[in-house]
Amino acid sequence: MASGKLIVLEGIDGAGKSTQVTRLKAYLNKIGIPTTSHREPGGTDLGESVRDILLGFNHQEIKLGSEAEFLLFASARAELIRLVVKPERKSGNTVILDRFSASTVAYQGFGNGIDLSIIDRVNKLVIGDLIPDLVILLDLDTATAMNRLKNPTDRFEKRGAKFFEAVRKGYKYYSETNKDIVAVIDGTLSENEVFEQIRVEIDRLFENS
Repeated sequence: MASGKLIVLEGIDGAGKSTQVTRLKAYLNKIGIPTTSHREPGGTDLGESVRDILLGFNHQEIKLGSEAEFLLFASARAELIRLVVKPERKSGNTVILDRFSASTVAYQGFGNGIDLSIIDRVNKLVIGDLIPDLVILLDLDTATAMNRLKNPTDRFEKRGAKFFEAVRKGYKYYSETNKDIVAVIDGTLSENEVFEQIRVEIDRLFENS
């Protein structure tokens, strides 16, 4: 049995990733491609616990340094890959991830200033030879993102425009250095327009495989 594909949706907070993940999963299952979806961090017992700490929903008293934040993300990702992504792909399912390694480059690298060479080494340790078949980057300007996040709820949403401008630059860097797997889509378009462009990229991916 051939392994399923790995598709990742990326973008700054407010870009609309979660909505598009839901729509894409439904679309692929409808056309006969068994598909699952998972969020980062999350998808495992450890991942969900780490998510709760990182986003600060029930742990506002924990003040995380940049290095601790980076390594918590890496730990959650390692377990998600080991326990969920690899087994599901091996069984033939296509897997959609709401965030993956590009988020670490953008948020922890460009946003928090963690050295990119360290991020690269840790990502390689955690991911190994697991490379996404397609990364869909929903590009959104900071002003629009801030307007959509009028009532921020987690640690990241509360970091403000300057932080997200740096994160957006990180995504631009990632897309330019991974052109073979990244499709950039204008996140300011309507939900339906964004999904239509995603569908075109997805159809192309499966037609060429």
